[in-house]
Amino acid sequence: MTHRPKSDVFTSTAHLFEDRLGVPALHLAQGGRGNLRLVATTKLHFLVHPNDMDKSIFCVIEWSEITRKDYVATSKWKSLKDQDIGFRTYHTTDNEKFLGKQLDYDIDETEKLNFVLQILDLQNFLQTNSIPYVMFNGMSNNTESKSASIKQLNDKVDKTRFFSFNKLNHFDYVRENNLAISDQDYHPTAEGHKVWFEMLYEFVQQNKCMEL
Repeated sequence: MTHRPKSDVFTSTAHLFEDRLGVPALHLAQGGRGNLRLVATTKLHFLVHPNDMDKSIFCVIEWSEITRKDYVATSKWKSLKDQDIGFRTYHTTDNEKFLGKQLDYDIDETEKLNFVLQILDLQNFLQTNSIPYVMFNGMSNNTESKSASIKQLNDKVDKTRFFSFNKLNHFDYVRENNLAISDQDYHPTAEGHKVWFEMLYEFVQQNKCMEL
């Protein structure tokens, strides 16, 4: 979850990694966007900057809400300076009336399938290119499924590089532990970012995620 300057929260997980490791961080995240943008901008960064594909890089992937649906904006809205596509986002709930009219459409299982495929896609890209990384859920995502096929895909997620897969996520953790900004704003406080970071950093250290 990104920092929240309008609520006097000027830090985030990425900023805390930057402070702990004593190295500058490149922030590609954009508030309110979904996982299509996350996968695309991460891959494109390394394709545009192939010299970054070395062991001095550590990639921190915070997955967004699975109901956020990115689409390419004709205006290239807020595109990164070295990429020529920008994204806007709608939510599955914005489209439920249409989806509900489609024959046999299982919305929840489709969301889970799409998400685990995105995880595996980016996991394979990072591992193939020997880029050290860690992943975690920033939002309330869960891909546990009644489908044996989706379970097979879940089994392929590298749990040594995905913090608390299908268990903890940053959003619910701060709400349940009184670390949110307010009852109206569930973004983490500075302390909410710090507590989460310490758990994540311990996981990174234990699993040697900075190596590949």
